Amino acid sequence: ASGRAEALAALGLELAVAGGRAETVWCWTERTRAAALLRPPAQPRDTEDVETDLAELRALVRQHQQAAQAAEPDPALVRRQVQLEERIRRAPRRADGDGGPGQRFEPRQVL
Repeated sequence: ASGRAEALAALGLELAVAGGRAETVWCWTERTRAAALLRPPAQPRDTEDVETDLAELRALVRQHQQAAQAAEPDPALVRRQVQLEERIRRAPRRADGDGGPGQRFEPRQVL
């Protein structure tokens, strides 16, 4: 539904600009912005790996802090921390897709 709202708002904006109606352009711009907010944020499908990595990262940070307080820094902890941070950052890119594009909505077909 939100994809259709975005497409309809974009068409309304295009027609308002073509018609030279400033107030209508503003209204459709606001509708376009509001329609974009209807879409839920993207979430990775499987967060179990990320949760495991986050737990390990938290433990590593605690170990690193303890080592720093004892004036015994451990470069291996820092390297592993950097690896985990990068892996967590890349996790959304590894998420599987839903199998293909959805059906495209064209507002002009309705109007």
